[in-house]
Amino acid sequence: MKLNEAVDAIILDLTDRRGLRQAWEEIDDDIQYEIKNKWRDIIGAEIKAVRVMQDWQDISTAPRDGTEILVRQDRSGIQKVARWSKREQWNCGPSPMDYLAGATHWMPKPSGPKPEEKE
Repeated sequence: MKLNEAVDAIILDLTDRRGLRQAWEEIDDDIQYEIKNKWRDIIGAEIKAVRVMQDWQDISTAPRDGTEILVRQDRSGIQKVARWSKREQWNCGPSPMDYLAGATHWMPKPSGPKPEEKE
């Protein structure tokens, strides 16, 4: 289902369920258009957030063996490559001071781009 179809279905469902069909149809077309655009923005943002979080896992399941992974801090949105250190913190660099406190999620470190093949 496309985003526009989803918005139309939601509005149809809401107006049918609450008996507002007649009231909705009496709303000016320009205002209906604005309402639908707001719903598209809201639903689109939610879909994007779900897609972003699909591969993220709770930090409690992250490997603590020194493997480099991608960690995320939801509060700030910061994402960094890190590994669990002997100091029991997510270290993001060579110094013990290069750590990320409050990491909430992790995912395997993505592979880099494939090297171009030479002819």
